[in-house]
Amino acid sequence: MLENSSYNIYRSDKAIELLTLEYKKLLKFVGKEIAVRNLATGKVHIGVLEDVSPDNIILKVNKRRISLKTENVEILDENEKIKLKFKFFRKKFRDYSILIDENFDEKFLIEILNKLFPEATFKVIDIYKSEKLPKGKKSVTIRVEFVDFNVKNLEEFFKKIGAKIR
Repeated sequence: MLENSSYNIYRSDKAIELLTLEYKKLLKFVGKEIAVRNLATGKVHIGVLEDVSPDNIILKVNKRRISLKTENVEILDENEKIKLKFKFFRKKFRDYSILIDENFDEKFLIEILNKLFPEATFKVIDIYKSEKLPKGKKSVTIRVEFVDFNVKNLEEFFKKIGAKIR
């Protein structure tokens, strides 16, 4: 009987330790956008974490505030959050035509962009070569698909690699 009590105390201590770790993790996200899964219902919420207490979190989703029990919340990682946003939110598109050296591999550029900016997807939709372009240059049109993305960072990247936005 005493042995069973020791085991139950051990399990209780482990549960408290896990809840404490999750609580500390949540505190780091206050004021930031996060994705959480309600373990009781399975529903996923994406919003700005406004407040955390040992009992509840307050998540601002659009203009609503949602209160969830801290013990029922699982924080989803950034990659999962991005995938969920692509799945459930309206996507935006923006096309960029850039002038680059004709030897620059546009497939490699797309690989770099997808790694640098995982919150968006990139694909080449047109390659234009003409005598009207400066010698040794080609124009590449890249489609950017995103939900929530700061395009200024992309434009700065293009300038850093010597690409000229047309």
